[in-house]
Amino acid sequence: MFNDVAPGPFPLGSFNRGFTPNPFFTIANQFMPRNFKEVLRWADYITTQSPTAAEVIRKHATYPITDFTFETPNPALENKYKSLVKSLRLKHMLNTIGFDFYTRGNVFLSMYMPFTRMGKCPHCSTTYNVARAGNIKFKNFTFMGSCVREGCSFTGQFEVQDIFSKSEAEMNIVVWDPNHITVNHNPVTGRSEYYYEVPPSVRKKVMLGDPLFTSSLPLAMIQCIKDKKHFKFDEGKIFHMSNLSIGRLEDGLCIPPIMSIYSLVFHQAMLRKANEAIATEHMTPMRVLFPQAGTGNGDPMVSLSLGNFVSNMEDNLKRFKQDPNRAVISPIPVGYQAIGGEGKNLLVAQELQLAEESILMSLGVSRELMAGTTNWTSSTVGLRLLRNTMENYVRQIMEVVDWIFDQSTSFLGIERIKVALTPFQLTDDDLLKNLMPTLLNGNMLSNTTALASVGIDFNKELDHLKREAEARERMKVEVDAAMTRARFNAAKKEQHNANKDSTLEEAKAKAFDLFLQLSAMDPMTQQSCMLQLHQEDPSLEGLVRELMEKLVAQAPEPTTPERGDPSQQPEGTPQ
Repeated sequence: MFNDVAPGPFPLGSFNRGFTPNPFFTIANQFMPRNFKEVLRWADYITTQSPTAAEVIRKHATYPITDFTFETPNPALENKYKSLVKSLRLKHMLNTIGFDFYTRGNVFLSMYMPFTRMGKCPHCSTTYNVARAGNIKFKNFTFMGSCVREGCSFTGQFEVQDIFSKSEAEMNIVVWDPNHITVNHNPVTGRSEYYYEVPPSVRKKVMLGDPLFTSSLPLAMIQCIKDKKHFKFDEGKIFHMSNLSIGRLEDGLCIPPIMSIYSLVFHQAMLRKANEAIATEHMTPMRVLFPQAGTGNGDPMVSLSLGNFVSNMEDNLKRFKQDPNRAVISPIPVGYQAIGGEGKNLLVAQELQLAEESILMSLGVSRELMAGTTNWTSSTVGLRLLRNTMENYVRQIMEVVDWIFDQSTSFLGIERIKVALTPFQLTDDDLLKNLMPTLLNGNMLSNTTALASVGIDFNKELDHLKREAEARERMKVEVDAAMTRARFNAAKKEQHNANKDSTLEEAKAKAFDLFLQLSAMDPMTQQSCMLQLHQEDPSLEGLVRELMEKLVAQAPEPTTPERGDPSQQPEGTPQ
């Protein structure tokens, strides 16, 4: 009997006459998306239901996003750009953009430039901040209120003015949901028009007059909500980042490449569901206790009350839970049987692993790379292909960065400089690393190529060396100046000490003269002069006294002659 084909890549009404069922007609095909909105929902489902795919996408999206470099010799301008990067949370936003890029295939970006919405009184021209003023309310898509200025009693509709504020702290990168974006694409010219369908939640907030929305949404978007129309973006105010599409483009929109693993994720989900059913039903065995059957009159089924047996066994089991060491005494043999518990043999763990391997291969990533155990020699070709894929992604990310800084610097009115990402490296080529010094010494490799292979810019390094040389010379001059100042201060201090020493020498000389004069006086006169000198100059008196004490200490003691020694008696002494 011939089989007719149902769904499949064939025109409606056609038939495939074959002797086997259609191999393309699977359970997964019954849930295939019918339009682009369903494609986006299934892409989100695949990401949330497949941890393997989500982790691969996260690594793809975040790994090449490195630190930013700014090519400017002006430190103040460089700090301005760093502050802008911090205010925009640019690195985090690029990670989010990359995740959407790999998941949904389309990323729509715009810049929110901060402004203050003011309500102007038509009579006295007094302006009020509609977000803070309590006298102005948003009703029926108009700003109604009463002027509180003295002498003005106007009540009615206020005029609206948006005053832009060049505050980088309030700027924001808006990532629009592709589910609410409609593209009018001309395949001949390649130009597109982008429309935004305001979500019902935002419409409700605006219609209720929430100041958080009515004071910050563009007036054109509020008017579109009023007219129940889609909001059209101005040309150049929205950036469309598109991934490589599988199949044809859908009105200028990319079909997410992740949809190619749709059937694999569906199969993996079925296997997980089967494991869940097995774990719920067959992992824990049911234990059954029963009286062991006997023969003849020894059969407990004949002589034993089965109700008492059941109650006794239940009571013993409860007591056993309370005391595991309890010993149970039974007058008859008790049988035991386990029902179920064979779930371990029924689990489809190997099939799940094969499904995960298929998903990894479909995403172009090996398990070793996911686990972080891959080296250069183990998979050179695979890593090179992955590197080329990431470099293509980085080029698109740099287009996003350039567009963001073009919009931001134009709004803030600051000088535009080149901003780049630090080059990333997948792994180190040990063979090339060992060969490079030989090539450099043989003048077969330029310094520019050698430094570029490790992610270093030769021209930047020359600028750094120049700055370092200038810094060293400045340091030498500063050190020489510091040494000169130190020598001068030391010499000045030594001269000051020498001046102090000369004053002391003069005082010592004067004290010595006074000492000579006092030495010729009698003790009473010496004491009187010393008292007078103490009153006039105590320090000089101390020096003189010190000299006199030294003289007394050095004078020899007088000797007394012994009796009967004629030679020791003075002349003229009678004998």
